[in-house]
Amino acid sequence: MKFEDNDLEVIDDVEEETKVDSSKIEKEIDDHIHKELDTSKLLPQENNSNLEKVRNKQKRNNLLFISSIVGLSAFLFGMIGGYAYGNSVNKITDPDLIKIIECYETLSSGWYYGKTQDDVTNIVTDIMINSFQTVDKYTFVTPSMSDQNLDMDGTGLGVETLFVPDGIMLTSVYSDGAMAKKGAQKGDVITKIKVDDTEYELKNKSFKEISEIASSAMKKESTYYIDRNGVELEYVVSKSYFNADTAWLVRKDNVDGKNTLTIRIDSFLGNPYDEVVKILDAETKIDTLIIDLRNNTGGYLNQMLLISCLFAKKGDVIYGIKDKNGNIIEKGVQKQNPKYDISNIKILQNGMSASASEALSLSLIQNNDAKTYGFTSYGKGIAQTFFTFNDNSVLRYTYGKVFGPDLEESIHEVGIKADFDSSKYYMDTPFYYNQCVFSNDDYMDYLSYIYENLSYLGYNKPINPEGDLMGIINRFQTDYGYTVSSIYDDEVSKQIMFETYKKIQENMENELERVVFDRY
Repeated sequence: MKFEDNDLEVIDDVEEETKVDSSKIEKEIDDHIHKELDTSKLLPQENNSNLEKVRNKQKRNNLLFISSIVGLSAFLFGMIGGYAYGNSVNKITDPDLIKIIECYETLSSGWYYGKTQDDVTNIVTDIMINSFQTVDKYTFVTPSMSDQNLDMDGTGLGVETLFVPDGIMLTSVYSDGAMAKKGAQKGDVITKIKVDDTEYELKNKSFKEISEIASSAMKKESTYYIDRNGVELEYVVSKSYFNADTAWLVRKDNVDGKNTLTIRIDSFLGNPYDEVVKILDAETKIDTLIIDLRNNTGGYLNQMLLISCLFAKKGDVIYGIKDKNGNIIEKGVQKQNPKYDISNIKILQNGMSASASEALSLSLIQNNDAKTYGFTSYGKGIAQTFFTFNDNSVLRYTYGKVFGPDLEESIHEVGIKADFDSSKYYMDTPFYYNQCVFSNDDYMDYLSYIYENLSYLGYNKPINPEGDLMGIINRFQTDYGYTVSSIYDDEVSKQIMFETYKKIQENMENELERVVFDRY
């Protein structure tokens, strides 16, 4: 499918594509590490020679591209200063130059942050050379639409996973996936994989080794040995096409004689609207509806609009988008009567509830007097759309700022503060709890993730005056029954991620229980 200018609004980057931004939090963590912790003896040191090789390779690639579009910046400045684009465009045959012109024209007219010609010129130069930039991380070019990573379906086992001490834990099992069809469940741990006639134990294997085994197994029908609470199960599975679950029923409760329904909307990619309707249509009466948006980083704005219109009165504004000049360029309005009459709506959110999630919350708050529970949401209120070049590469760019039904309130860089705050009971979910995997490319991030997870588990202060992080890790290992390590390695990463994941699941279940029974 080809996407043209403004065919589709996306107001976030999903987790699989771009990690949820926590730059402020990361900086605080990094500063805390630098101030209190001596990491010099803890981890493999940065391999500067390797980093330099990566940088040099990037430079060479950039130079090769630049050589084919000689004088990019000068060309753009020339075009701005008096280049007769309209009269000369037919004379240009170089596809790179045509692409640059199209990119410039698109961003010049529609990019939200393009206040001046210099702004547009600089970003065009940057994204054409690097395919990404830092001024607006949501504006970039990919080789194709599929590389935007906005599809919720795919080919594979239909699971999301986490490295744990005994192997690979299934943290999500899509109902349409190959593993689910064999009977796999969330929380199962793959301890062994047999590929052809060779059986591989996953325990004590490095991340690289496990990834290589799993990759090899995906190429053919393989046997997966599952541990489920001490019981070993054996599944022979081949990869297949699957649709990821985007919304589902979590629980039904009767609270003081009132019917309470909890649904989870996991993403606004795919088609959560149909799933939500299917769930609600199956109920005869709903007094209280709880919508769990925790860790939902957003997706398609039109899906948010459809879901919000299930409850909004005819004529209600759902959202508005303003351009860089403050003009309303788009407005979502309820054009019919609501499908459901539910008087009490509760929204459960956290710091990773972003973009379309926040737009839905803002709409339900202003139109339906919904109450929010949990933590302050992320705060992304800008919208993206697409432009497709002749070579089928795709420019995604920010084209406006999203506002609530009153067309005045925006959650961008602010978020939505919860009416009922969970911070008195829990810490919010760590942004990168599953990223404690060492890489020279993100050395300081790596340290941040370790410390963030340990903080979540309660180890938020150094245990000795020197602030030895390895000492904190050893205390963690002792408390949780692991063998004390002298160095940080992949096994330590698995331990920290596993225990953090379990704590997250426990806290999220307890938090939902509080919302259901109004225990705030």
